[in-house]
Amino acid sequence: MPDKRRIGSLFSRAAGDYDRQASWQKQIAARLFACLTENPSS
Repeated sequence: MPDKRRIGSLFSRAAGDYDRQASWQKQIAARLFACLTENPSS
């Protein structure tokens, strides 16, 4: 059976990477939304 501490550290690292990626995507989405609302093409 694998070591629980090792699995825990791997899981927390993966969760941290996921949080970082999610916040980065939110930032880009917010910037795109701001650009779209600032200069409407219609």
